[in-house]
Amino acid sequence: MISQADEIVYNNQPDAQVNLPEVPESSSSSTLAGDLRCLYDNHDLCDGTIHVENASFPIHKVILGARSPVFKAMFTHEMKENMGKSIDIPDLDAETVRLMLKFIYTDIVEDLQTESAAGLYFAADKHHDSSLKNLAKGYIWKHEDHLILSDEWKNFRMAHKDLALDMMEYLHLKNVNVNDKAEMDTITE
Repeated sequence: MISQADEIVYNNQPDAQVNLPEVPESSSSSTLAGDLRCLYDNHDLCDGTIHVENASFPIHKVILGARSPVFKAMFTHEMKENMGKSIDIPDLDAETVRLMLKFIYTDIVEDLQTESAAGLYFAADKHHDSSLKNLAKGYIWKHEDHLILSDEWKNFRMAHKDLALDMMEYLHLKNVNVNDKAEMDTITE
């Protein structure tokens, strides 16, 4: 640990000394994943905000840019999002943005519900996050019996016809593969 009494020579000049403030040592059990989760949870060092519906989410542009090519383009090109600290996302709801941001920072979606799955799938597609898109696809596949009949899915189909068609094709192919595997298992028994 460095204390205030410790002095460091600056620019190889012994008479140019700097007193350092006391800095706590970092925990050796700290991980990048844990540190990113802390940034997300504590909103430390945020440099922007996403506004959606009646909610605001503090963000770190560098993290969003590293995880999504769409966010990266927003923050590195002459777009209004790069000029200010505020991003409006009118076509997503607050719960979807919360889930998306949590995934961007942690690679985890802890509390995905059937009502949110289609919106998360759309958000992942919109922001070119293939990991999140695959996670949403997998969730939809596992819960398709409930989801396909829901009002959320009907609304999703109306608003995002191409994505809904892509999902239906995925579900069909996945189910065909599962049925083929089950058929093969019964033949080999």
